[in-house]
Amino acid sequence: MRTFGGGLPLEAATDVALCVVTRPAFGRFLVNHPTVEHEMLKAKLDELNAVREWAAIVNRHSSMQRLASLPYVFAKRPIIPNPNADAWSSRFIHMPLIRGDIAEILYLT
Repeated sequence: MRTFGGGLPLEAATDVALCVVTRPAFGRFLVNHPTVEHEMLKAKLDELNAVREWAAIVNRHSSMQRLASLPYVFAKRPIIPNPNADAWSSRFIHMPLIRGDIAEILYLT
C-alpha cells in the first residue's frame, strides 16, 4: 500500500500505470485547448449547482420531503444513452440503495 498526494492510503486491485501531470503543465494544456477548458468549467458549474440544490433539500425539507426528493434528484442526472434499451427503460430510475444507505444520504440517522 502506498500513499499519494495528501497522504491517503491507496491500494490497487491490479497493476496500475499512473500518469501524473503537474499543475503548471495542466494549466498550459488548458490555455492551448480552450474547448477542453470550457467543458471542464461547465462540468464544475454543474457539480456546484447539484451541491447547492442538495444543500437546499437537506437543510430546508422535512424527512418525508427529503425522501420524496431523492428520486427527483436521481432522475435529473444526465442519462448515458443505451442503444440496446427499450422505450420503457428510460422511464425507470435505478437506485441500488438499501434503507440504511438512503437514511445516510438524507441525513436521517
